[in-house]
Amino acid sequence: MPPILARQNMPQLLRRAALTLAAGLMVAGILVLGASVRKELQALATTGSDNIEWALSQAEVEAIALSQEALTASHAPDVPLDLVRLRFDLLYSRVKVLEEGPLFAGLRTDPEVAKGLARVETFLMNTAPLVDGPEAQLRPLLTRLSSQAETARHDLRDIALQGIAHFAEISDVRREKVAATLRRVAALTVALVALLGITVMALMRLNLLNHRVAESERQTRSRLQAILTTALDGILVTDRNGVLRGCNTAAERMFGYPRDSLLELSLSDLVMPDALPGGLAPLSGQGLVQCQARHSDGAAFPIEMSVSAAEGPDSPIHVAFVRNISNRVAAEKALRRAHDIAVAGDQAKADLLAVMSHEMRTPLNGLLGTLDLLRREELNDRMKRYAAIMERSGQLLLRHVEDVLGIAQAEAGQLTVLPEPLDLNALIAELVEAQAGQAEQHGNQLIAGAPEAALAQAWGDPLRLRQMLLNLIGNALKFTENGTVTVEAEALDGLSLVELRVIDTGIGITEVNRARIFEDFVTLDASYRRSNGGTGLGLGITRRMVQAMAGEIGVESEPGEGSLFWIRLPLAPPVDGAKEPDCDVPRGLRVLLVEDDQINRFVARDMLESDGHVVTEATDGAKGVAEAECARFDLILMDVSMPQMDGVRATREIRAGGGPSAQSPILGLTAHAQPAEVERFRNAGMTEVLHKPVTQAVLRRMIARALKASGSDTFQSGQVAAWQARSTPLLASRIRAELRAAVGEHKFAQLNDAFIQDAVRFFSAPPDDLALQAHRLAGVAAVLGAQALNVQLQALESAAGNPEEVADALRAARECWLQTLSQVTDGDTESR
Repeated sequence: MPPILARQNMPQLLRRAALTLAAGLMVAGILVLGASVRKELQALATTGSDNIEWALSQAEVEAIALSQEALTASHAPDVPLDLVRLRFDLLYSRVKVLEEGPLFAGLRTDPEVAKGLARVETFLMNTAPLVDGPEAQLRPLLTRLSSQAETARHDLRDIALQGIAHFAEISDVRREKVAATLRRVAALTVALVALLGITVMALMRLNLLNHRVAESERQTRSRLQAILTTALDGILVTDRNGVLRGCNTAAERMFGYPRDSLLELSLSDLVMPDALPGGLAPLSGQGLVQCQARHSDGAAFPIEMSVSAAEGPDSPIHVAFVRNISNRVAAEKALRRAHDIAVAGDQAKADLLAVMSHEMRTPLNGLLGTLDLLRREELNDRMKRYAAIMERSGQLLLRHVEDVLGIAQAEAGQLTVLPEPLDLNALIAELVEAQAGQAEQHGNQLIAGAPEAALAQAWGDPLRLRQMLLNLIGNALKFTENGTVTVEAEALDGLSLVELRVIDTGIGITEVNRARIFEDFVTLDASYRRSNGGTGLGLGITRRMVQAMAGEIGVESEPGEGSLFWIRLPLAPPVDGAKEPDCDVPRGLRVLLVEDDQINRFVARDMLESDGHVVTEATDGAKGVAEAECARFDLILMDVSMPQMDGVRATREIRAGGGPSAQSPILGLTAHAQPAEVERFRNAGMTEVLHKPVTQAVLRRMIARALKASGSDTFQSGQVAAWQARSTPLLASRIRAELRAAVGEHKFAQLNDAFIQDAVRFFSAPPDDLALQAHRLAGVAAVLGAQALNVQLQALESAAGNPEEVADALRAARECWLQTLSQVTDGDTESR
């Protein structure tokens, strides 16, 4: 039966099964109840045959007979006592029937009956030896025997009366049970008859339904035939051997055979044999399968096929639904070609941006870096004005470059955010101070709002925040003349939501322009703004940066009333956020500067040397690797783009070479701002990456970050201590003089001697609790003005947990102590 018809007949089959089960249960019930009736009738019959009443009363009769016979024998001494013994034996047997007969088991459970039987039993047991003994012994006791038999008669009479009542009650119960059973049998019989009637009616209805199902099947077959005939997909029916047993019109058109010719073929004649090594059976239920088919003219074409199994008249069959996918395959190939072209275009754009980033940032680095150095020189007012103009022009060009690259990064999904601890109040103050000159050009006043204490603990990307605020401030200054621009920040919900506002008193923005102000390349046409034209990218990139930082941006403005641009950002630090390293970089670091550009090398060297570092130069990557293999440097500044050997390869060779500087932090200098490139530099071994152009403040911060990120505690304990020790007097005369005046000359001498003894003992044989003793001795050194030794002992305390560092720290502290000791013994002079 087809599955559809089987599902249609399922309710009928269930009804038939239910009726059959009900009839069976009723017949079984009748049989069970009939057996119960038969059992009860047998019980009633057994009860009558035993003649319960006679048995109960006969025991009393025998007791009376025994009493009379014993009384009679007591008055006739010459009469034998055989009749007394007979009566006793009869009474004994009657009582035993009551005590042991199964018919009286229920009666014996009555407490009163049990007590009476016990008394009679006692009488019989006590009398039996006398009755069975000699007559001479029994005859004097006949009168007492008669009296005891009379007493037993009363007990037996009570037992008989209770027994009659008991068995009468049992008989009533049994009769009621028989009657109830008969009623149930009658009810089941009636129900069975009714069920049989219902069954007859159901069979009649099923017969009618069968006629309807047969008609429905005929209509279904007709519809299926129409569907198969008009289906766009080809349908092939094969037996287990792959021989075609049926097909539809679409299959005839698809393979180019008439129906009769098609049914003479096997599946291997239509589908490439290598696609179906095991026939259709392994593909059954596996979903869509793509393979190659063969047309009648021999041409191959791609098909998509789905196979299912079914039961045939004699053996299983397989039904294959086949679709010609030649057009789709051609479209997919065209789509892949278009995708490859698009990917190649994106890669070309990325390469162009990387080249443009490098080619524009490199000269900007030289320009802005030189101007940064020039500001520290003694310049007259005219030169200062020229330098300021050059710097503003360079910064403007840099902002245009940043805007273009930012748009490209955002469109590519590469706009990265690098949050870190920051003081938002200080950042705003810095921007206001830096942009004050630009504000004055149009007679404007640039003001920072009142700082909030909470904003000093913000967490965000300072580079992105600075760029966003610069865009908003620059935009406000363009459209404001002789007015005020205010930059504010407010914690709306703690640091979880901070609002930045740039408010100007400029020309304002119409409602139409407000709707498109944050789009790319949008510039508004106003009466006096063309003197400060722009690319129209500033607000577009700002919008993207705000979105990348999970924030919102908006504007409120009316023409002639000014504008208020606001940004709302979450700037709360993470619970376990790491702290930014202190930007106070120690002086005197040995720095290897690897840079091919002479201008950039000059600028970087001047910045480093002005901070007290010792700089070694290398003009390309190969020379930088050679320098790193010959000496140990505290830091390596590595340019990325260089001839012969670039910075990426040089970094890898330094890391892999195992030389003295293999583990030194490497700070990459690059004009490549793309995040993918930066990640590649880090993977090559660079500790941090610094984007050009570089200012001295940024360089200091990145050096501190690189030293921290290198994971070298030696920098924190050894190098910092060494620099601080070189920068700190061995003995602070002022501290020692104040201590001497406070405690007196004698006491001061005692303290000084005790300090010398403790220090000699400490450095002669370092104790096991090195950190604790170093901490204690450092405190004494600070009190007595031994400042350099105090610094070295603190470094030793910090290094005590690291066996690799403790030896160097102890050696440095001992050398410092020897120098301090010579000063202490020679006199209190301040020396470096």
